[in-house]
Amino acid sequence: MEVLQDTYKDTKIGRIPIDWEVVMLKDVCKVITSGFSFDVFEKSKIYDGVEVLFTKVSDMNLAGNERIITDSVNKGLFSNEFVSSNSVIKPNSLIFPKRGAAIKTNKKRINGKHIILDPNLIAVSFYDEGTVNYLFTYYYFVNFDLMKIVEDGTIPQINKRDIEPFKIPLPPLKEQQKIAAILSTVDEQISTTDKIIEKSKELKKGLMQKLFSEGIGHTEFKDTKIGRIPKDWDEVILSEISDFITKGATPTTYGFEWVSCGIPFLRSECIGKNGFKTSGLNYISEEAHQALRRSQIVCGDLLMSITGNIGKVVILPKEYPKANINQHIARIRLTDNRVNKAFVYQTLSQKKYIKYYERIITGAAYPQISLKQVRETKIHFPSIPEQEKIAAILLEADAKIEKEQTQKAHLEALKKGLMQQLLTGKKRVKV
Repeated sequence: MEVLQDTYKDTKIGRIPIDWEVVMLKDVCKVITSGFSFDVFEKSKIYDGVEVLFTKVSDMNLAGNERIITDSVNKGLFSNEFVSSNSVIKPNSLIFPKRGAAIKTNKKRINGKHIILDPNLIAVSFYDEGTVNYLFTYYYFVNFDLMKIVEDGTIPQINKRDIEPFKIPLPPLKEQQKIAAILSTVDEQISTTDKIIEKSKELKKGLMQKLFSEGIGHTEFKDTKIGRIPKDWDEVILSEISDFITKGATPTTYGFEWVSCGIPFLRSECIGKNGFKTSGLNYISEEAHQALRRSQIVCGDLLMSITGNIGKVVILPKEYPKANINQHIARIRLTDNRVNKAFVYQTLSQKKYIKYYERIITGAAYPQISLKQVRETKIHFPSIPEQEKIAAILLEADAKIEKEQTQKAHLEALKKGLMQQLLTGKKRVKV
């Protein structure tokens, strides 16, 4: 990408290159607001013709539809005449929610096939692709907060009159195309990385099922209440191999306040589906940390969410030699030399343990599991050498997943930076 020096001008949407225009969507697009009921879609289908997708808000979440809609739960074949009618949205239109809580998700998509909208979606179709590149407009619009144009009322709603005045910058067409191509290339790399991550997770899932039911090199097995295992594996409950399993406390209950930096304090949000997350961190003073002995943890402790994402487990990373937890997290500090910490962590990470905890949840209004239930959790384990081998195999799988997730985060940061620079003309591309 070559950066060109240019002059700029001030506009209502900010400073842009002097040879760029500012246009309203209504000047370059047809805004479609009315969707159709599923009954209308069903009655119009035939047995041969062009495939049309009946697209709902939920279809935006389907795998593969993260950017371009190419599939839907409901689809059918339609006549050429019907496809040419105003009922059908042509490909390369901009799609987003127009009604209800879905607006807050800020999801925007491009349709890769002909679609019929349900009444909760809105489409923007472009008049002249010789003037406006649909992907350039999509990328400019993707970071816009839809809630800024929502009409007042009990149910959030966006109508034609709300979206038509939306202003976009319009570079020369070839520059639009080049910018869109650069951003699309990064998106394709993100998509490829996503697929590698999912494949790696499936591989680990298969490894876990095999290793925790067959072990390594065993020929004799036995059935237990939590599954088939090698005959010579032992069984214990967590309280037998741990220091006293307890939970944390909330500093504000004892009069302590959050501070900008200090001792990390973990909430249940720190225990995610993919491991430890820093997004749920707060900080307390050293004084508060010393006073709240019940909530103290050290690196290497196993932490389990006992509310919210019940049963999710992480190991406190070495980057946190000491920290604290709130009352929604149970601390499991392994003390028995018969067990390998990483092996126990991988054991508790199995889906069958999540399902087990879901079956014994108490409290309808505030679902949770008790410390007693955590303490009584049964695990199976082989000899230390076999535990170490199993843990090493699974940790290697985790490392591969983490590497790809880091690569994805890098690509997403790259894309964000490119969008900020290219879509505003701060950096120009040579065409």
